[in-house]
Amino acid sequence: MGESENMARLETYISQEAKDKLKKMMDKGNRSYGAVIESILHQLETADANKLLGEILSEEIATRVIRELKEPIDILRRRTGYADRQTKVITELLNHMINTLQIDRIEERVVLTSKAKTNALSAAEKRIKEQLDHLETKTKT
Repeated sequence: MGESENMARLETYISQEAKDKLKKMMDKGNRSYGAVIESILHQLETADANKLLGEILSEEIATRVIRELKEPIDILRRRTGYADRQTKVITELLNHMINTLQIDRIEERVVLTSKAKTNALSAAEKRIKEQLDHLETKTKT
C-alpha cells in the first residue's frame, strides 16, 4: 500500500491572491499545493487544541485564585461591614446627644478636630490604634 492510496484528489477554484499565497508557502519547503494545504489544516487543528488548553488553564487558574482569596476577602468584608455599622451607630448616638444636651452650634462655630482635639478623642484614637496594631500582629502570625 503506497502513500498515493491514502490520498484524495481535490479540484477547486481559488482566487489568484490565495494561489499566490499558497505558492509562497510552497517556496518555503512544501513539495506541493497539497502539502501546503495539509500544513495549513494541521496548523488550524493545533491552534484549536491550544485555544482549548488555554481555556482550561485559565479556568483552573481562576478557580484556584478564587479559592485562595475567598477566606481573606470574606474576613475583610465582615470587618468592613462591622466597622461601617459601628460608625453609623456612633453617628446616630452623637447626633442624639448633641440634640438632647442642646449643645449644637451654627456651622461656623463647630469645633472640628482640625481646630482642636479633645482628650477623650485622643484617648479613643490611641485605644483603637492599639487594637488594630494587635490585630495586625495577630494576623501576621
